[in-house]
Amino acid sequence: MSPLVQHKRLIRPASQPAATRVLSGGELYLRMMFSAGLIGGISALLFGFALLMAAVGLYTIVIWPLTFWDLANLGLEALGPWIGLIITATFAGGTLGGLCYFSGLFSKRKLPARPVRAIR
Repeated sequence: MSPLVQHKRLIRPASQPAATRVLSGGELYLRMMFSAGLIGGISALLFGFALLMAAVGLYTIVIWPLTFWDLANLGLEALGPWIGLIITATFAGGTLGGLCYFSGLFSKRKLPARPVRAIR
């Protein structure tokens, strides 16, 4: 190690176990399902954003140069208060879809039940 940077080493006695916590099966499953749900919700938002960008690109490249239509007569201002609800519903739907997909709720293959062990 460089003489400019000196670190003290923490030496743990062999009698002390490492401070790691092993997750139980149920807690690990819940954490994995929570992560899968969030990934599904974020993926739904990214997919919606990609569709929006494709629509804007199509409008910019094809419709505007050919027609000079500026969308002024559509009345899109009325949709302003609904934007937050649409984004929230998209995230919630993606989260629910991710949970259903990754948990295997709708899969045809059912996992065999684990035998229950008696606690002594």
